[in-house]
Amino acid sequence: MAILWADLSQVGDRLRAFEDRCNATAQPFRWKFTTSDLDGLLAGLDRYTADHQEESSVALAA
Repeated sequence: MAILWADLSQVGDRLRAFEDRCNATAQPFRWKFTTSDLDGLLAGLDRYTADHQEESSVALAA
């Protein structure tokens, strides 16, 4: 779905309204994704990349 505006000033007005609404309703939150979670995710990505390295090389050569 594409939204079109008549001019850039309308875009700016919408962005400022969005910013004002977000700032008025913002609340602190507690992160649940820890550095340990990130380490585990990155290790899994490294394993996946290493396991699929040959497949990627074949696809690039084709």
